[in-house]
Amino acid sequence: MSRDLIDTTLAGIRPDRQLHYENYQVVSFVQALCGTITPNMVAVSLECLGAEVHLHYYIENDSVVDREAIDDATTDLESLQFTNVPILTHVHLVGASLKHSQIEGRHIYHRYEVTTGG
Repeated sequence: MSRDLIDTTLAGIRPDRQLHYENYQVVSFVQALCGTITPNMVAVSLECLGAEVHLHYYIENDSVVDREAIDDATTDLESLQFTNVPILTHVHLVGASLKHSQIEGRHIYHRYEVTTGG
């Protein structure tokens, strides 16, 4: 008799209300981000502090196009909520490079950077 792969995978995961909430927000945010990532965005992350959802956008240069894309993604995320969830947006101007360790919360997107050996 074969084991159910889903049950096997989930068996070791402790049910945690906050984790489930954050996972819902991550999946919703990925959906909201579709089509809004611009070449100027270096990274995007999400952090849940209690019920508050903090969206972190790390951009190379400040621009109207990026601000509009950020507003669109935030509006789309708000529309995916079942109730009035506090969503706070943080825009960080970081230049061209950003270390993985500098990103707050759960990493959603990080721009690929070509590096040359040397």
